[in-house]
Parts: sequence; structure tokens; C-alpha cells
Amino acid sequence: MSKSILLLGTGPLLETEGLPFGFPQIRFWSIKKALESAGHRVHAVNIGHDTIPNMENVNPDMPTAASSIESLSLGADAVISAGPFLPALAASWSHSNRPLWIDWPSDPLADWNARINALDSEWTAESEAAVIEVVAASLGRADAFGVISKRQKWATLGQLLLIGRHTSPLQNMINICPVAYDFPHEPLTRRSRQKNDVLRVIICGTANAWFDDEMATDGLGKALSSNPNLEVVWTGGPVAGHYEAGWQRIEHWAKSMGPRVKAYKRPNKSELIKLISNCHVGIWCDKDGVEPLLGSRTRALFMAWMGLELIGSMQCELSIHLNEMGLLKPANSADELARRLQELQHSDLPMAPLNRHRLLLENYGPQQVYLPIIEWLEAPQAIDGNSHGFAALTIENRRLRQKLAEIHNSPTWRAGATWRKLTHKLSGKSTE
Repeated sequence: MSKSILLLGTGPLLETEGLPFGFPQIRFWSIKKALESAGHRVHAVNIGHDTIPNMENVNPDMPTAASSIESLSLGADAVISAGPFLPALAASWSHSNRPLWIDWPSDPLADWNARINALDSEWTAESEAAVIEVVAASLGRADAFGVISKRQKWATLGQLLLIGRHTSPLQNMINICPVAYDFPHEPLTRRSRQKNDVLRVIICGTANAWFDDEMATDGLGKALSSNPNLEVVWTGGPVAGHYEAGWQRIEHWAKSMGPRVKAYKRPNKSELIKLISNCHVGIWCDKDGVEPLLGSRTRALFMAWMGLELIGSMQCELSIHLNEMGLLKPANSADELARRLQELQHSDLPMAPLNRHRLLLENYGPQQVYLPIIEWLEAPQAIDGNSHGFAALTIENRRLRQKLAEIHNSPTWRAGATWRKLTHKLSGKSTE
């Protein structure tokens, strides 16, 4: 039966050529498409600090944000968040009698752990409090979850117990919805190449806190020094406002390596497709850490979609499965990365299995990945008393802070402040 769905995500929805995009936008677009394909009516709302044209936008920092989401939710049969992390926080503000599915395709605590370990400066209590707010509010309010790996399911189960969720059986609230093999353009065919011809390598994606840029540059440097027919293209950029040191190192390295290495900061969709279509191999390198352990790699499936051979680290579940299917050459060190590239240099491409696209659709196609959401929507239910303890306090704290900000910014308050300053000035008293 068709349902009316309020879908909260980070736009744009990738329906316009030329816009930059990343995992939050891909996840938002992909879930929306899956819901509409299942016959549901979807009202998509952008949650973020940027205003997206031709969309309804809610800035989570605005005083009226919580009340706006609550009001919007009353017109829906169910509320679903898509992608990390602000949409999940905003979804926790939906009315308590509306069934809520939280998409939890990464662990905010694991993300924070990676950033702490990567940053030169120490963490701040304010930054950590913002992460805790997302976790407590989202986990405390949701009626069902979609996590990105089996490992993350068990981590989320422990977090639910910690904040006081005791719905029985609690583990049944958590569903595994991995990265989807689903991208907003036609897939590219795998490039043919004769051994010892020019081999072009590309790295796609943000230089985030768990990407091991030092292993990548070390391994690529060794491969470049031993192979004059190797070329490297690096696309991506920093995580603005969160982690920028990795991309700064990458740009410096690329400039030092000469004309065989080129770095492109935040190419838009059409530019990125053009760059990838001239390459043969895609690589990624993860640091050891909690985020790779619990998370996944959208860039791995994206590069496969774009017809590239895959070389990557083996920390996450997706990498292990790709290797088991014969679709990935593992590289867990700089030396191993250089060796893998040397092997490909002396190989004809594409490599077996030639039915890779079909295998990935069967395992990670949107119909399989989002099936738990579609099944939940057959009879979505709001769980009584679903905000507990610290989670309930976190949600109420946000509402009170936004109400205070609304009062402080009201015309009456501003007029009163102006009058107080005037009367103090006339009486000779300072307002400082």
C-alpha cells in the first residue's frame, strides 16, 4: 500500500548535471528513487546549511528547525532519514506518533574517533557534545534503523542499551542496509588495455580522516619511480571545516611529482566522469581504526560502476566481500600497493571476472539493499515511549535552545534591547 513519506537528507538530489556530489547526496538520491519505485509518495527535504534550489530546505541551526520538522512530519505516514548525520538528528524532531526509520550508514562516534586521531589540534568539548547530541537524539527516537555493516549492527546494539533502549527484541530494530551499487549516471564499460601500455590510476573521494594519504602517496611514489608508463589522477578535496590536512598533503605531493600526477579539487559530476573514463584502475587506502572497521567504502562500488579495476585496503566488510568474489586486489601497505600496480602494468585489461557488473547488482543493487525499508513500510509503527533517559533530555535541550534563540531574535526582544540601551545612555550608565 502506498505511503506518504517525509524523507530528510542532504541535497542536492543529483538530478542536475554539473553539481558536485558525495556519499550523503548519493544516499539521499538512491533511497528516494527506491521509495518511489516501490510506489510511495515522497516529500524530500534538504537538511543542511546550504540552500538547494527547487527543494524545501531546513537549516538545523535555525531557531524554528525543530518545530518545522515536527509540523512536516504530521503530514506523513512515516519519516525516513537518508545519509549522515544531520538528517538523522533532524528526523529525531519529528512528532513522536510518526513512525521513524533512521538511516545510520556510518557511526558518528567512529567518525569522531578518526578525526580526533588525525587532527593536530586537540578536540573540544563543544565539538564532542555536538556528536553526542546526534547519537543520543537519533538512537533515542528511532523506531527502526538501517546500518551499513554487520559489525555496525552490534556496535549500534550496544549504544542502544547504553542510552536506555530496552524494546524486546532490541536487535530486531536494527537492519543492515549496505552501500548501494547505484549511481546517478550510466555505468561505464571496463577499459581494454594491452600489457605495458600506459596505465592510468585514479583515486576518487574526499580525503577524510580515515583515508591513509601517506600510504597512498608512498606506494604510488614507488610505483611511479619504477614504471615510466604509470600516470596518476587524484580527485576529491578536504572535509571543509573538519579535516583538511590530508588534502593539503596530497596537493603538495602531486605538485612535487611532475606532469604524470594531477590533482583535481572537487570536480563536478560531468568533469569527474570525464576524468575517470580515461583511467584503468581505482585505489583506496584506509588507516587502521574504528571507522574502517564498522564502515564501508562507497568509492569502491563507485569505481567499479565506472569500469575501473579495484585495488584497496581490507579493513571494511565490503572490501573483504569484494576480495572473496574476486573483484578486488588487496593492498594493505605501500609496498603491496606498488606491487599490485606493477602486476597490472604487465597484465591485459579488463581482468576476470567479466560478469562483475551483474555480480555487484545481485549483491548490492538497490532492490536488495533497501528491501528492509520497503518491508518496514508495509506496517510502520511508532514505539511507545521511545525516547529514554539521556536521549529524551538531549531532544528537549535542543528544543529549548531553539525556543530561546527564537525569542532572542524576535522583534519584541530586539525592540526591548534597543530601548534598554537608549535608557541606559540617557541615564549615563554603560551597557557594556
